[in-house]
Amino acid sequence: MLNKISYKQQRVLEFYENFIKNSSRYPTYQEAATWLDISPSVVFSHVKNLEKKWFVLIRSDDWAVKVIENIKRIPILGKVACWQPIDVMEEINDYIEVSKSMLRGGENFYALEAVWDSMIKIWITTWDILIIRQQADVNDGEIAVVIDQESDTESATLKRVFHKPQSILLKAENNDFPNILLNKCTIRGKLINVIRKF
Repeated sequence: MLNKISYKQQRVLEFYENFIKNSSRYPTYQEAATWLDISPSVVFSHVKNLEKKWFVLIRSDDWAVKVIENIKRIPILGKVACWQPIDVMEEINDYIEVSKSMLRGGENFYALEAVWDSMIKIWITTWDILIIRQQADVNDGEIAVVIDQESDTESATLKRVFHKPQSILLKAENNDFPNILLNKCTIRGKLINVIRKF
């Protein structure tokens, strides 16, 4: 199951990581609220949700927030279609800092921005940030970035992958979208996490 973290939770997490790193102490909820321009109760709510997802630990003795893992900076390489494939863009557009607890099973990761809603049944929609682990294949039923090499220009899509004898079947998580059968394609990575922007 994907361990989703919202964009607002990501901001809170990054604040705690950076504050602890630079100040060598834990911030108060009021300090976090002032910097993030939200109320202390909203900060606490986000922190509690982050604790449930094993990003932070709230110490029982003084309510200080301890970040479980440090952050890692990974590149954002553009967009990927959760619909029909779109042209491949592999230039680094920006970077995103994510908790290392979101990254597992490898060393090389990158991020893509989701476009369209073919994966909506697993709550992936436009503007979500997808964390991808670079790898050349996935198991049947896993979600991957797949490059369609059958057209003149390479294009990328995000789908569940199922291997066939001479092709790969790509299945959407939306009944309004048809399956795609590709005879010539490559897998560029496995989806391991989602950062929700809302």
